[in-house]
Amino acid sequence: MVGSLQSVYLSRFVFDEPIQTLIKKQQVSFTLYSYCLDDVCSDPSFKHNFDQIPSVEEIVEGIGNKFTKRFIDPNQVEDTVGNAADKAKEFGENAGETIKNTAGDVIQKVNEILPTMLDDIKNFKPQVSTVNFVGLFSIPYLIAFLINIIMLPLLYFNFNILVVVLLFLSAFFVALSLIFDILLFVWVFKVIALIPGLGQQKTGSGIHLAVWSLIFLTAATILMIIGVCNKMCISGIVKKLGKKRLSPSDEKNQNLTSEV
Repeated sequence: MVGSLQSVYLSRFVFDEPIQTLIKKQQVSFTLYSYCLDDVCSDPSFKHNFDQIPSVEEIVEGIGNKFTKRFIDPNQVEDTVGNAADKAKEFGENAGETIKNTAGDVIQKVNEILPTMLDDIKNFKPQVSTVNFVGLFSIPYLIAFLINIIMLPLLYFNFNILVVVLLFLSAFFVALSLIFDILLFVWVFKVIALIPGLGQQKTGSGIHLAVWSLIFLTAATILMIIGVCNKMCISGIVKKLGKKRLSPSDEKNQNLTSEV
C-alpha cells in the first residue's frame, strides 16, 4: 500500500469505448497517495485529497483539433475514417460501409456523452464534504507501518508483553484505515461511478490487502497473547513445583542460610 502508485490501487474506472476512441485514454485509477490517468500519475502525497479527480485538461489533453468543449465536428473525424474506409474497399464494399457506419455511431455517442462527462468532472462533489478530512486517510497506515518496524527488534529481544501491546495498536490503526477505505467507496468512488462515460468500476487490490493485513495482525495478536499467557503459566507452575519439592528440614536450612 505504501510502496506502490499503480499496481496496488483502491478503485479503477474505465472510460466507455467511444470516449476511449477520442481521448486515447483507457482508465482512471485511485491509489492511496495519488490518482493515475492510464500510466501517468499525479504527484504522490501523504495527504492525498480524494475530492480531486483528474481535471478536464488532463483528460482531453492531446486530442488535437478533433475536440471542442461542446461539440465534436463529425467532418474532422470522418476525414480520417473516410481514408480508412476507402482502403477497406479494396477488400470488399461491405467493409468500407461498415467502418463508416461504426464511425458515425461513435461520433454520435461521443457528442452525447463527452460534454456531460466533462461538466460532471469539472463540477464534481462527493456525497458529503470531505475537504481537510480524506487527506488524513493514509495516516493510520503510516502509523501501523512504523509500529510494525519497531516491533521487530522488540520481538527479537523477547519483550513479548510490549509486542502484544504494539500488535494491538497496529491492528487498531489498520482497522481504522479499512473503515476509511470503505467510506471512500461510499462518499467518493460511488459518485464518480455515476459520471457518464465512466461506467465500469473495478475494486482494486488495495482494499483486499487492507483486509488481509487486519486478519494477519489480529491473528498475530491472539497468538502472542496465548504465547505470553502460556509462558507465565508455565513459569508459575515451575515455581510452585520447586517449593513443593523442598522438605521441612530443607526449608529450615534454607531459612538459616538466608539469615546468616
